[in-house]
Amino acid sequence: MTTSLPDSVLDAIACEPVRTRPARLFCAVTGPPAATVVTDFLSLQHWSKLRYFLEGVRRQAGADFDDAGFAYDTDERDPDEVPFTGVELYMPWDGVLVSRSAFDRLMARFFAAVTRGAIAQDDAATREPWWPDFVAAVDDIQRRCDNQK
Repeated sequence: MTTSLPDSVLDAIACEPVRTRPARLFCAVTGPPAATVVTDFLSLQHWSKLRYFLEGVRRQAGADFDDAGFAYDTDERDPDEVPFTGVELYMPWDGVLVSRSAFDRLMARFFAAVTRGAIAQDDAATREPWWPDFVAAVDDIQRRCDNQK
């Protein structure tokens, strides 16, 4: 059974850019014990995963990479799957349900911190042809959050 997390748990998750090199992460994520699945998910900071998950959040469509990811209640589901409301965020060993608005706020904070961390570390990704679209996607999510207020 998937646990539902209140918005306050997601809102308590801190996302801070990692500014020093060499670093394996661009964003340090900390949160309350109830958010372990979420903080573990946010530790998957390889560019291929980051880009894929960011596009899913931008389009509000589920994304799965090696049995870790998220699904929206509007995604196409198998008939035998239990319906839910909001976003299901999961790792291979567990999952949680969260509201769309809290998920958007968290992902906006997370990807903004990833962006700042990559810039501060002068990561090679910031010079890739896809980088401007990555930054634009982060801005799109932040605007969506701003419009939800």
